[in-house]
Amino acid sequence: MTLIAEWRCWQIMQCDPDVRCPAKETPAAECWDIIGSHDPCAFNICRDCLVYVAKNRDSRLTSAEIVEILSRKGLGCSVETLK
Repeated sequence: MTLIAEWRCWQIMQCDPDVRCPAKETPAAECWDIIGSHDPCAFNICRDCLVYVAKNRDSRLTSAEIVEILSRKGLGCSVETLK
């Protein structure tokens, strides 16, 4: 299994593959960087987003809590995939 850090936001959020979005159109960039270039105030929303929380180390959630949330979304993962 690959690390969460390698997953793209649309994979974590399980977006409809047919829906276009700026993140899909720029897969090399993180989604919060993309939205920040469009609306700097949106970063406050990103800090609460599952994608941001799962990929960053400054979360108040433990790795086990993040894994539980991802598992409930149907994304089979383990604490090791967060590293």
